[in-house]
Amino acid sequence: MARKPLSLAQRKHKSSSTKEAKICAALQDFFDAQSIARGQPRTIREIAQARGVDRVTLWRRIHGGRSILEFNKGKQTFSPAEEAVLVEFVRTLALRQLPLTHELLHAKANSILALRHSSITVAKCWSYRFLDRHHGELSMYWSSGMDNKHGHALDPRNAKDYFDMLTEICKKNNIKTKFKFVMDESPIMLGRSGSRQRVIGPVGQKRQPCLQDDSRDSLSLVVAVCADGSLAMRPTVIFQGKNFMKKWNEHNHSNVTIDVLPNGYMDEELNLAWMKDFERDTRPSGTEANEWRLLAVDNFSSHLSLAVLDLAREHRIEMIGYIPHSTHLLQGLDITCFGTFKTLYGEARQKYEHETGLQMMKEAFLDILKEPFDHAFTAAAIKAAFRVTGIEPLNSEVITPAMTAPSAECSAAVAFPLELPSPVRAVLPYFRALQEQPGDPPEPRTPSPPISESILTEPVTPTRNSQPQPSLVLTPHGTRADIQQMTPRTKQHTLEARKSLRSSSAGFLTKPSENLSSQCRLPQPCIANVPQPSDNSQQLLYEPTPTLVKELQVQNTKLREALLEAKGHIDAAGRIIEAQNVTMALQAIGYEEQRTKIGVKETRMRSNREKLLVTKTGRHLTGDEFRAAAAEDTAARETRKSQAVERKKAKQAKALLKRARDNWRAKEVAERKVQRAADLKEWKQRCEACKAKRMKQPKMPRAPKRAATPEEPRIQAADTNRSEGDKEEGEDGSSSEDDDVALDDD
Repeated sequence: MARKPLSLAQRKHKSSSTKEAKICAALQDFFDAQSIARGQPRTIREIAQARGVDRVTLWRRIHGGRSILEFNKGKQTFSPAEEAVLVEFVRTLALRQLPLTHELLHAKANSILALRHSSITVAKCWSYRFLDRHHGELSMYWSSGMDNKHGHALDPRNAKDYFDMLTEICKKNNIKTKFKFVMDESPIMLGRSGSRQRVIGPVGQKRQPCLQDDSRDSLSLVVAVCADGSLAMRPTVIFQGKNFMKKWNEHNHSNVTIDVLPNGYMDEELNLAWMKDFERDTRPSGTEANEWRLLAVDNFSSHLSLAVLDLAREHRIEMIGYIPHSTHLLQGLDITCFGTFKTLYGEARQKYEHETGLQMMKEAFLDILKEPFDHAFTAAAIKAAFRVTGIEPLNSEVITPAMTAPSAECSAAVAFPLELPSPVRAVLPYFRALQEQPGDPPEPRTPSPPISESILTEPVTPTRNSQPQPSLVLTPHGTRADIQQMTPRTKQHTLEARKSLRSSSAGFLTKPSENLSSQCRLPQPCIANVPQPSDNSQQLLYEPTPTLVKELQVQNTKLREALLEAKGHIDAAGRIIEAQNVTMALQAIGYEEQRTKIGVKETRMRSNREKLLVTKTGRHLTGDEFRAAAAEDTAARETRKSQAVERKKAKQAKALLKRARDNWRAKEVAERKVQRAADLKEWKQRCEACKAKRMKQPKMPRAPKRAATPEEPRIQAADTNRSEGDKEEGEDGSSSEDDDVALDDD
């Protein structure tokens, strides 16, 4: 594939590398010429002319000068070895569908510098220069989105389990090719084609709009195909609506089965009816009447009802479900047929709208359905759907490492983006063995999937005092060393390491995983710089060989000092590397255990059916385990449904009681108002009489007291016997406290 041309900086870097290669070749020629007999000497000028390099530059390099590349590397923030690790880190994240942007790359680099306790940060354009230096390994792209669930669903382990289950079912029941079926339900929008087209427009525009029907009315197309390349039964079209229109049959040129549902996709009742039709249309006959059939379906809840599973089991149909969120790789019809169909349907829809000027309706969809469907669901495409997904023929190698790379981010065994060194991989089982030592509650052993062969067959470095290695036990957390089979010396070292680790800030790693929480944090890693050798040691390589004995002795002394200094540097670098390896090992263990803890919390409140599917492993849907879980889940749903009905009735009764209480209170307030008005009228008359007789006026009478709320049965009875007219008279928006205030104001 053609690539974009190199930038100016990349071309300069390439030119400098070529020039440096010529200078290195000229240096080699010069040193080789020194070992030739002195009768045929070669001068620096001759070598420079032969290699095409500058004579002065060659003379300077012979006498210990540095190249411009070495000078620039000394000014870089990261050494070449560190940048090589960073390049591999970026490449690994990209292969896991987690590519970095310039901002994220800056953040990663600054984090590394911060761990060095350095106050400097990378420059603003550092990431661009970094990409220029490594343009042969890294490049910029426009990203294409992938759902997290799709990327994390498929990993090598559950892919192996899925194909093992599929192989076991096919071999056990001797399922033939013509009895392997795949069913898929795909949504289709009437007014949207789902893809863009390149169109012609005038020069100078940023984009060219195109008028189209923007209706979002959807329908579902259900198709079942056979591994021999044929359709298993008539396709089913599910329209969104409530009523069936007679005119649809007049436009049904493709002879499809038409159904109508409010949501526009299959529910449990329709799926049961579809399953009955599938069993009837694919039923073996004659000498093959007792043959088993295989049906692969999606893990939709409507496909997993207990009635459907019982019907399939009764008629010798083995149903399997794909690994959740992996249909983009395992559902063959999505890969080979439905994509082509939707493209062809979009073209047919545009042609229909252009020729008729009408909006795409349901009957128009039936008119144009036949041609795109026949071109998409051909015998070759159907066979390819089974072949690329490994169902027929059975082939687990269709899942390549590139497909499972995005799931590596969620795998505790490969959580760290860079490969851990062999000493760290060797010590991890012993760290895990510490969790099952006496003094802690034993961790329950549960069955776990097999470990990869690469771990079991990893070569061990031989030593002079080789001891038998303890066996590795498979647990839900990966590989664990068996503490009982350790040699006394190894067991003693393990216990000492346990004691030291318990008193450190990472002591929670020696406890069972049940005691972990999100508050457990690992210590911050301390990254130290490897000391650089002095320039004097490097200059010894370019000094001429002395001829006098005294000069040889002086040079020998310098070389000894340089060797001692180099040994010190090597020892310091070894210590730094060992400390960093242990730090990474602690991080890997803590990361693994905390992910296990979080996973337990996430799966705690899920139904039994979902618990079988959250393992991301394809399931034998008609098996006893899944059918029992489906039956239990169905019973639980019925219980929740009845409880919801009871809660609704209680809520309605409470609302009725409140409404009756409010009506009673409104009537009581109205009566108190009437009584208050009568008392005030009588008081005013008495005041007028006293005023006429020049007597002392009586005091204003008190307002009637608020009556206590009666008991609930009386309220309900009163509300039941009250007429609709009384209810209307008694209803007003004022509260009892406001009514008391109003009475007092009167």
